[in-house]
Amino acid sequence: MIVVYEKQLISKDGNPETNEDGIFINDSYIAVVDGVTAKGKLKWNGKKSGRHARDIILEALKKAPADFRAREMILYLNRSLFDEYGENTQFFKENKEERLQANIILYSAFKKEVWCFGDCRCIANGEIHLHEKAIDRFTSELRSKFLEEEIKRGKTVEELMRHDTGREHIMPYLLKQTDYANAKGEFGYDVLDGFEIDADRTVIYKPEANSEIVLASDGYPVLRGTLEESERELQYILSNDKLLFRLHKETKGLISGNLSFDDRAYIRFTDTN
Repeated sequence: MIVVYEKQLISKDGNPETNEDGIFINDSYIAVVDGVTAKGKLKWNGKKSGRHARDIILEALKKAPADFRAREMILYLNRSLFDEYGENTQFFKENKEERLQANIILYSAFKKEVWCFGDCRCIANGEIHLHEKAIDRFTSELRSKFLEEEIKRGKTVEELMRHDTGREHIMPYLLKQTDYANAKGEFGYDVLDGFEIDADRTVIYKPEANSEIVLASDGYPVLRGTLEESERELQYILSNDKLLFRLHKETKGLISGNLSFDDRAYIRFTDTN
């Protein structure tokens, strides 16, 4: 039996309807889904692509056979995104920035394993696994350096929270980043997007029996073994580095009026079977 100790799902702007993160719980699977922040312009029935990708994955999980293996699950979820393209497959093949994209980390009660595809994070057997992307470290560093120069030129943190010129500066790189999706090499990274993926790159962990497991999205830049500790780390960063370009470098910072720099999801549980 799966025992959930605590969970939290919060949108960066405080509106649950725009949250691109999601949590799924049934008798077979526990999952955290992170829809990728839209870089393109298309909307799906009024929803941004990250939110729509999240919704599709959550719905697919409801129908997933309990005895899936990791590879089968990842291919199944990726196919659910591909099916949404319908007759527009060629358009999305050519316009990668408009694709539905999502990262996922989930626990299989049948296999007693944690599966990760993308940059969600977890704690298993007491070890923290962040699955950070090299391409994100590169663009975060570029944004950080640009913002430091903006500060030197007289811009204030408050001004940059209203208009993040650092984000604008790296946007061409973020758009180009889609060329590295599901590619090999230093900057290649895994993401569900409906097109060709290497499901064998799914990261698999085998938690010890009756041990605590934490699954989370990257909205928690510092992951800890309890929600309170993880929240404390996040709030420290938001209080002391609102633009997230010094203490913890990100591709985006806290926008004025928002609760955080990114949506966030966290769940801590144990499988007692």
